[in-house]
Amino acid sequence: MNDSAQVLVVANVTVDETYAVLSTPKPGESLIGEFRSRDVGGKGANVATVLARCGIATRLMAGIGGDERGEFVRQELSQEGMQSDLVTVLQYPTDLSLIYTDAQGENSIVTTVAATQGIDCSLARSAMESLKKPGFLVLQGNLNEVTTRRLIDDARSLGISIVLNPSPCRDWHKETLRLADILVLNEGEAETLSGLSDAAAVEYLLRQGPRQVVLTRGGDGAMLGSHTRAVTTVHEVAMESVGISAAQELTIETVDAVSQHGFPQPDIVVSHFCGRTYLSYLAVSRSAELRRRGISRAHASCISGLASAIDANTVGHIGSEVNGFGSGKGGIT
Repeated sequence: MNDSAQVLVVANVTVDETYAVLSTPKPGESLIGEFRSRDVGGKGANVATVLARCGIATRLMAGIGGDERGEFVRQELSQEGMQSDLVTVLQYPTDLSLIYTDAQGENSIVTTVAATQGIDCSLARSAMESLKKPGFLVLQGNLNEVTTRRLIDDARSLGISIVLNPSPCRDWHKETLRLADILVLNEGEAETLSGLSDAAAVEYLLRQGPRQVVLTRGGDGAMLGSHTRAVTTVHEVAMESVGISAAQELTIETVDAVSQHGFPQPDIVVSHFCGRTYLSYLAVSRSAELRRRGISRAHASCISGLASAIDANTVGHIGSEVNGFGSGKGGIT
């Protein structure tokens, strides 16, 4: 694949192992779990996969170990339509996420980040230099502070827009968020960084420096704010969730809208979000989950093509098409 990517995701990739348990273990308690699935995961891999499946030229840079898990990651990601720069970090094993799902469907996740944090910043800068314009750098909270700041500085010097999803949220993100162009975060992260909630949090975060803030609110949809428009509420389109977080969806939709229209007004991003939400079931990296639901990669690619067709239309047409999906349950207020 050539170096024509428009979005560079520098974040984590993991091997996800999911186990079913009756309940979350208490301190000192041992529980019997049932193995459910094994697949590629991690915030970085998930976001890069969705971007690629939605027709956006994407490049993923992540660290893996020189082990069986690393080879598994290479093989799985080679089936996706993106450029994967998987840097082998020999001193660490490939990062692993253990996902425990209880009887109520709630997940508890334990993940490692050593391989992710072993990424060489000089390699990332070289990848940024090859991005086509307008270029975007997507960062999340799995990198350490020094690496994150260096990548942001490099992106700034190259005129590349920065999309930051501070998850997991760290104290130093309070300083880093002011350097982001687009900030994507959930309610808990917003409260940690601002001490506020809902529209008040969005407005506070905008005052810190980002040009656009996307606040995800689970089943209550999301809020979107910018320096030029009032905070907009996005109502979630009715759909069956299969594990992609709203934060990831909004990251995708924001970057997609920006790539198509330059830095957009919020309603353009909202239109993209609502129009694509019904597709998000296919846009996860967990191919085992897709297979379990009878959704093939070919089917996923077909629907991704529909997403690309939506992108090719005018914003007004996108808006009219959006209202036809989700029984009118998605929209803006």
